Amino acid sequence: GPDILSDLVQGRLPDGRPLSEAEAMGLAEHITVGGHETVTSALAAGLLLLIRHPAVERELRREPGLVRNFVEEALRLESPSQGFFRFALEDSELHGVAIPKGSMVHLRFGAANRDPEQFPDPDRLDLRRPNPGAHLAFGQGMHHCLGAPLARQELVLAFRALLERFEPFRLAPGHGPPRHVPGLSLRSLRELHVELVPSGRSHGIEIP
Repeated sequence: GPDILSDLVQGRLPDGRPLSEAEAMGLAEHITVGGHETVTSALAAGLLLLIRHPAVERELRREPGLVRNFVEEALRLESPSQGFFRFALEDSELHGVAIPKGSMVHLRFGAANRDPEQFPDPDRLDLRRPNPGAHLAFGQGMHHCLGAPLARQELVLAFRALLERFEPFRLAPGHGPPRHVPGLSLRSLRELHVELVPSGRSHGIEIP
């Protein structure tokens, strides 16, 4: 059929061989469940950013068209996937450090997303940054996330709905400061307690 699972079964690698059953099953599992945790993490991280940046939240309420840019900045600043292991295909050197062919390296997307040469004032949440989406939250090249368009749309619609339906967000009292789950590759809040007060306005959300 014209679907990605059929492609995994019938596809061929560059050397002409088909995927083994273990390879196809592993990819199918990753494709099926891989986006659930990361989108959830991005939604929680974005909500916490709005709580910590009330001026940004107010601006988004005045100009809902900036929600897409906010989503890109949230992904850049709080990438759910902070990095992944790769193998060097050839001898390389980076800032004077030799990387022999075959070496395992851990590419830090989170660090690249705060590269001041790419993003001036990189720690600032900037709704009008001229290159939104230039981050590496979804990887790059042949490893770029297949679900990136869906994840972006889910986050845009979620934040539009939250901003439309609720008053300014605030942390719920009686809980400690938000903490992250320890981890090397994934960045996710352990929990986030938020008070949501209905705004009383129309709840109609226009889906583009």
